[in-house]
Amino acid sequence: MKSKYELALVLSPDLDDQGREESLKLGDKIVKQLGGEVNKREEGGKKMLAYEIKKKNEGWFYFWQLILPTEALKQLEIKLNMEEGILRYLLVAKS
Repeated sequence: MKSKYELALVLSPDLDDQGREESLKLGDKIVKQLGGEVNKREEGGKKMLAYEIKKKNEGWFYFWQLILPTEALKQLEIKLNMEEGILRYLLVAKS
């Protein structure tokens, strides 16, 4: 069964435009490989973090709305954790 989710990504401030684009394309590819689709993408811009993450004080924020099979959630989390350019992510179910 597929459900709707919102994914918030915080990318490293050290990534240039090309690096950010590659990380986002990889995230999109992962979602598609897991049988999902990204419906909407928003860029939140570069912002200061409330606290230091991986020795970084700021990051690039992105927000995606996606549809994904519920059984693919764990795999998505594992793959996002492996990506070096992603400082933090939050995946929440939408009602």
